[in-house]
Amino acid sequence: CMTRRRPLLIFTATRPDQVPARCKRVLSLDGAVPGAVVTYDHHQTGERINLDAVPPLVDPAQFDGIATTLADTDALVSVVAVLLGGPAALEPRTRAILEAASHRCDHLVAHPGHPPEIDALGRGLDNYVGGELAGCAPSRRSATFARLCWEVFDAVAVGNALPRREEPAWAEAVARVVEAGHLVLHGDVLVVDLREHRRLRVRPDAWYLSRPACLASVVVEVHPRGGPRYTV
Repeated sequence: CMTRRRPLLIFTATRPDQVPARCKRVLSLDGAVPGAVVTYDHHQTGERINLDAVPPLVDPAQFDGIATTLADTDALVSVVAVLLGGPAALEPRTRAILEAASHRCDHLVAHPGHPPEIDALGRGLDNYVGGELAGCAPSRRSATFARLCWEVFDAVAVGNALPRREEPAWAEAVARVVEAGHLVLHGDVLVVDLREHRRLRVRPDAWYLSRPACLASVVVEVHPRGGPRYTV
């Protein structure tokens, strides 16, 4: 485990200058990282979760870096699987929990192929990873993602329970917005007014989860240069 860590970097990148100079053979997962020699991205190939886009066996020694464009649980699961040699190397129950976590991350609902017990464990892992990422500054997100990948890898490698969190880290923040009357459903559109709620670190899907009936949302914030900023 430790010998593998030294030569292999885990990071996020959307631009060539974000790829460490020492990384000449980068594996891109759950997104198209510039300059990657191999990419397994379900957004391009259509699989339900990114783990399904990764070949059964992958030799991590063929790469000096593993990267994604956006740090989240779905990307983390693929990274961990690759570090272990590919999805086929995962113990069946562990793989099921990782699949459930990925599905919760990307689709916000339970994986259709797994029972409630597995979904609960997967949701707990997604809550943990999402909370850790939401709680760090943007400048630290790549490093935090790498730390989380190694943390989950270590747990899987030795057979320990995966880290989890019962409630999302942002549950309190969402409750405050709801209590203030700033989360309103207009037909199928959810309007989230955050102009009086500065510096909230809430994962975007938290708003959808609070009002599952919505088909789209408009998030209103204060623009750093003045006036409102709208995110649809």
